[in-house]
Amino acid sequence: MGYGDARVSAVAAELRVEKAARQVPMELLADRSGVPVETLFQYLAGIRDMPLMSFLAICEGLDVDPGDLLRRVGASERPH
Repeated sequence: MGYGDARVSAVAAELRVEKAARQVPMELLADRSGVPVETLFQYLAGIRDMPLMSFLAICEGLDVDPGDLLRRVGASERPH
């Protein structure tokens, strides 16, 4: 997945939804995931590629199953 890829944006959007639903402040998520706040902001804004290990760490920091999140993204990309 490269920068600007629709899947990158969709994953970032799902992570933002989960972050908001759990009311996790950016600083707390950064602490939980080990991803610096500025980098985390760039990932969640979809303006920077998110390495797999960072994605997994962010999911863990949000207590979200990465497989479930990716399935939701995949389901939203399919034609209805």
